[in-house]
Amino acid sequence: MLPLSSPSINIQFDVLPVIPVFNIASAIGIPFVDKTVRVETLADAIVAGITDDSVEGVQRYMQMEQLAKN
Repeated sequence: MLPLSSPSINIQFDVLPVIPVFNIASAIGIPFVDKTVRVETLADAIVAGITDDSVEGVQRYMQMEQLAKN
């Protein structure tokens, strides 16, 4: 499937059906599978991590969601 593209947007719809599979696998506790993270959450967590000197290392989805809320 061809991606929709513009200078600032690149969306590939062929991966959308797989997203719920990762979320379900994460919810039932399959090891090494995390639920998907929205781009907005990731961006907010990055900004929070840059501005907060106490944030270090790799952050899993739970920590990213917490950072995005602050």
